[in-house]
Amino acid sequence: MSYRVLTATANTDEWLRLRQSGIGASEAAAVLGDTNWGSPLTVYMQKIATEIEDRGTMRMEWGHRLEAVIADAVAADHPELGVVLPSEGLLQCVEHPWLLGTLDRRLDHPAFGCVPLEIKSVSAHEKRHWVNPVTGDLEVPAKYTVQVRQQMFVQDDAPYGFVAVLFDGNELHVIRVPRSPAFIKEHLLGTLQRFWFQHVVKRIPPKPILGDDLARLWPAAPGKEIEADETFLDIAARWADAKTREKVARDDLAALKHYIGVFMEDAERVVDALGEPVMEMRTRRGSTRVAVAAHAEHHPDCTECVTRDADSRYPQAIIKKETAWPSI
Repeated sequence: MSYRVLTATANTDEWLRLRQSGIGASEAAAVLGDTNWGSPLTVYMQKIATEIEDRGTMRMEWGHRLEAVIADAVAADHPELGVVLPSEGLLQCVEHPWLLGTLDRRLDHPAFGCVPLEIKSVSAHEKRHWVNPVTGDLEVPAKYTVQVRQQMFVQDDAPYGFVAVLFDGNELHVIRVPRSPAFIKEHLLGTLQRFWFQHVVKRIPPKPILGDDLARLWPAAPGKEIEADETFLDIAARWADAKTREKVARDDLAALKHYIGVFMEDAERVVDALGEPVMEMRTRRGSTRVAVAAHAEHHPDCTECVTRDADSRYPQAIIKKETAWPSI
């Protein structure tokens, strides 16, 4: 494989525009269904959009800022991996131009030559996704493996790629990702190629796979009505019945939870007559949320801290009530 550099600077307006010419390595996982950050439909809609919008978050911004720090740490702590080189920018595969890749850094490895170095900063809470549940070994999650393997293919079909991950700001690891001929054949030159030519090029949207995909594909048309068929009437009745049973179950759970809490008081565990445990009371740490009303009051001009997700649509069954005739 060979590649060309479309632009030498990442995360610019030109970079965003040129990314429309193919599938970026970070977008491939969404097309393949290996991440919950997007779907084939979200990538499709980004590629056909006439106005390009940068949806970068402060978390992503800090990730970019930390890349240089982590890259310096890799160079200092792992000299055996070779020399850390800067990114060349947005790369395009010459033989398969729908495949793009923006490398965080490159490694001039003594054995493998110039290979991609992907850099991640991960919280302690997210570290569990990097641990093999069977062996306990560190491994790169699927969504990032997809990204690195596409970068490897675009950059001269490199034999290996590396991921440098910093956990919780104080624990650095470098993990090697091998080339996969099966992944190249089945996905890079299979799934992604079909997605590009059968959907993006032909402007045919892929099937929705996420709940929010439906709202993106069919935004609400206020006042529009369609007539139900027999199948839909049955589905609507089943939906209403399921929602009613769901509410009853929630109420039952709330009442049972209250009884259990009163019975156990400050005990951690309930045991039967033989001393076998039957119930534990565990503590869930409270989550931290932005107080939107208070934020708006104290920082009325701030648009950075509080964002709103795209609108979503949800069904609401209309229950017909019997007419109450007045008695005579």
